[in-house]
Amino acid sequence: GWKIINNSASGDALGITMWTGANTNHLTFEYMELQGPARANSTVDAWGMRGINDVPYQSSSSYHTFSHMKIHGWGDGIHINYASNHIFEYIDMYNISNFGGTSHPNLMYIINSNNGIIRYSKFHDSAASGSGIAFSDGGPFANWQIYGNLFYDMTTNNAVAIGVQRATITGLKIFNNTFSNNWVNF
Repeated sequence: GWKIINNSASGDALGITMWTGANTNHLTFEYMELQGPARANSTVDAWGMRGINDVPYQSSSSYHTFSHMKIHGWGDGIHINYASNHIFEYIDMYNISNFGGTSHPNLMYIINSNNGIIRYSKFHDSAASGSGIAFSDGGPFANWQIYGNLFYDMTTNNAVAIGVQRATITGLKIFNNTFSNNWVNF
């Protein structure tokens, strides 16, 4: 596997990114570790420090698989927007935080994306005051499945393991997950 370490002392820090106009389809990323800069007192918004940044606005992003990954030390672990048919599996995500900055980080932030699967992963030990998995600020969303995951030790004030905010979601299936020692589970 690959280990990507971003030691950026300032400014944006990204691990894997698909940017505006990228038209990325049918990609697989597996057996990787993405280590963020985890810089203290960051003045960069958490969104500027993302482990996976799959936001191809107005372009195509579909059928990506992210498998067997360790993601830690970022302001946001995974951020996807305008994506469809993605699979996230066997991910170990922890130490996601704003690191003293002013923004609220999320482990997974999902906007305008449909038909995804999040399975067999661990989301834990995070200082994120946002959500473990957030469906927010866009949509509507359809046909997501979240199963076989562990959500634990997300105890920061107002942290939510799975949240839906300012969005309509249909066909969401959450089953066979374990939730332990979180501030709020849903």
